[in-house]
Amino acid sequence: MARFAWHGTDDRGRARSGECAGPELAAAAAELRARGMAPLSMARLDPEEFLVSPAADGFTQFNRNLAEMTSVGIPLPRAIREIAAGLRRGRFRRGLERIDAALRDGKTLDAAVGEVEGLFPPYYRWILKAGAASGNLPAVLSAVARNTEGIRLARRTLVEALLYPFLIVLTAVLVSAATLVILVPFYREISEVQGFQPKGLEFILKAFDSLGTAAALSTGALALAIAAVWMLGRTVAGERIFRRLPIIGRVYRHLMMARLLGSLGVMLRANVPLPQALPVALSASGSLELARRLDHLTGAATEGRGLGEVLKGAPGFSDVASYLAVAERTGEAPQAAGATADLLTEQAISDTETLFVVLVPAALLVAGVLVGGLLVSVILPYLQLLESFRR
Repeated sequence: MARFAWHGTDDRGRARSGECAGPELAAAAAELRARGMAPLSMARLDPEEFLVSPAADGFTQFNRNLAEMTSVGIPLPRAIREIAAGLRRGRFRRGLERIDAALRDGKTLDAAVGEVEGLFPPYYRWILKAGAASGNLPAVLSAVARNTEGIRLARRTLVEALLYPFLIVLTAVLVSAATLVILVPFYREISEVQGFQPKGLEFILKAFDSLGTAAALSTGALALAIAAVWMLGRTVAGERIFRRLPIIGRVYRHLMMARLLGSLGVMLRANVPLPQALPVALSASGSLELARRLDHLTGAATEGRGLGEVLKGAPGFSDVASYLAVAERTGEAPQAAGATADLLTEQAISDTETLFVVLVPAALLVAGVLVGGLLVSVILPYLQLLESFRR
């Protein structure tokens, strides 16, 4: 429970001040209003609780805190200072201090954010501009925080789903490598001294004639893996391949669509025209393929086509486009876009859980085959050696 110092007026207009508590600033302000008070300013007394842990998403936390503060009438410069004061020294805090200085110089929030490079997503300043123009910046900030929080949770779930099976296979590889490092020299010495040629180990002995050979093989495999990941994430062709992968490709598509529709819904609810909102949403999606179709899709929106018709030209959006076209005819397109983004995020989390269920048994199978096959190939020659001594 956080504690706040507040200044305001009561229902008779008399100046009042005091302290209050609540899970967050908005809840504390609502409690004061329920008691007949009108808080004009609120300051957190325990700023250490504002500290963003390394596992938390600073961007999401910033939007949530700023939405809460501006919703109770705290001026933007002061709200930015309050949030910055609760952060540990670092890049994010320094960026907020620069934004605060720009605001005190008379610049708008979107212009101040635009001066701080690399701290926020490129599309963020345009969302802020739309929120300010709509006259309801807190609602826009809350929507951004909700959308990014859901996507962050889905991405974290995906990382965890991939990490655990990877650790299983990595452990098996390390156990196998340790076994080879210990036993290959032993078998090589027996082969040279006793003239014993262990069957099943010929290939391993040749492949590991030297540590240099082993290091070269490992480095080559790692370089190929890095190149493959880079191609999938940095090229349009790789993105298309990635989208077609079973389960994980579906998770990627859902998250990409959720980012686009979430940003688009925020801007449309702020009454930003579709031709202006669409480029921002396409940038928020993070898709290289959609970026290549930016001019085509924006041109279709400029020609006066509806949201559903425009998104039909985007790869993977056919089903969503049909739904949005229906919502558009009833005037519910902005709300439908946001709701669809939430559903896609939930579906991505569900698909990630399915991916985990599939990958863990597969990883255990691979690890079992790897370790079991290696142990058999190592133990069998040892049994052959003992049998030769008996003779």
